[in-house]
Amino acid sequence: MWPKKVAIDFQIPLGVILAISPFNYPVNLAVSKIAPALIAGNSIVLKPPTQFDRRPENEAGLKLLRRALLAAHVILPDSRGYSS
Repeated sequence: MWPKKVAIDFQIPLGVILAISPFNYPVNLAVSKIAPALIAGNSIVLKPPTQFDRRPENEAGLKLLRRALLAAHVILPDSRGYSS
């Protein structure tokens, strides 16, 4: 489109990102917050909602999210204060 133009992209981590997930779409909205932060190389603390809807699809999605994020060094505190 623009001949002889060069784009340079620097991925500079900003630090630790806190992502507080809302109760209505906890997995979907959490992923939309943490994906760009992980791509940039940041560390993340993700707090799931306290009034979490215990439907099976939400539980399964949160378990998959936990498993995927453990490899990326993401802290996921639960309601008892423990992290995984």
